[in-house]
Amino acid sequence: MHKIHQNDLASMAGVARESVSRTVSDWKRQDIIRMSLPNHYVLHKETLQREATDPLQ
Repeated sequence: MHKIHQNDLASMAGVARESVSRTVSDWKRQDIIRMSLPNHYVLHKETLQREATDPLQ
């Protein structure tokens, strides 16, 4: 597992860090990702891939 900060994700996606923060919060509420330890997430890979390809579903 690699540690990636929200600033890094924002830079990779070409968006503001605040957008990443909102998306991460939404994914937590939808139980797509969960905090397991500080700065680590357990990903529900299939759901995350589906969300990434078609976020309006």
